[in-house]
Amino acid sequence: MKVQYETGAKLLNIKHVAHGFFTKNVKERNNFNCAFAFGEKQEVLLNRKLAANMLGLREIKIASLKQIHSNKVIIVDKFSDLSSIKEGDGLVSKDKNIALAILTADCAPILFADKERAIIGAAHAGWKGAVSGIMQNIIKAMHNIGAKKNNIIVTIGPTICAKHYEIGPLRAEEILAANPRTKPFIFIPPNKKREYFDLPAFIKSELEHIGILQVENINLCTYANPDRFFSHRFSTHFPANEGRQISLICLK
Repeated sequence: MKVQYETGAKLLNIKHVAHGFFTKNVKERNNFNCAFAFGEKQEVLLNRKLAANMLGLREIKIASLKQIHSNKVIIVDKFSDLSSIKEGDGLVSKDKNIALAILTADCAPILFADKERAIIGAAHAGWKGAVSGIMQNIIKAMHNIGAKKNNIIVTIGPTICAKHYEIGPLRAEEILAANPRTKPFIFIPPNKKREYFDLPAFIKSELEHIGILQVENINLCTYANPDRFFSHRFSTHFPANEGRQISLICLK
């Protein structure tokens, strides 16, 4: 089976980090779904192993979460019980034997790395996690185990883009009430009557707001590329199989 993934240019330049934002596969029966909720357990385990192998990772453990659209971050190391899935939306580690995994299908997978020190992070950021500070909490957790803010590089992976993320007036009010800094990113497009939200631009702005200046967005929209990415919203509008793509980051 052909396995493909996207990368961030800035993260690629860090020699002690391997990463990938993996895509779906529409040409085979196994569409490379990596979430247990949407596929058979053995197939999902195989797909996760294939993803790790594509990054050159062989004997490695994958740390994942029961994602709950929160700002909760878990620090994992070689002593962590990875068989016990914890709730949260962010992972941080400085252990070379652990790949941090995030599952998405419109929400933003965000990967973090200290370019000087061997410390990495990964976040799942839907609007709830983004407005409540999942990115800031990842940075705090990385700092707590030795990272330096000026050294942290962040890449925002495939995410639903602004022109496809209609939220409507009630959700717009909810988002704005939760975080007033969202205001510039909530808008009504020309010839439209309802509000839309630019999630990746807001995430980038929030990271820059706390002093993270090396932030890149690979600018791939999950909704606009249904042959390459799972998109929950696309699947509610058109016939499409639900699933989740995986994003991985690991120390080499």
